[in-house]
Amino acid sequence: MDLLVFLFEGGKPHAVAVKLCGKTGKVLEVLEDSEGKNMKFISEVQERDGKLWFGSVFLPSVWVLDHQ
Repeated sequence: MDLLVFLFEGGKPHAVAVKLCGKTGKVLEVLEDSEGKNMKFISEVQERDGKLWFGSVFLPSVWVLDHQ
């Protein structure tokens, strides 16, 4: 499984989150950790009370970013 993730991601455990407008699909914001230093392999993001909660289906991890 780790090899598949490595190959799928191009060898870098990076993370990208994109916020889209629900009506138009326009990109509103992009957050990226291209080196995987803070987050890796994120699969979902939930915004709640001014914080962004990031999760991963590949890693048993949760990251929280205070977005205020």
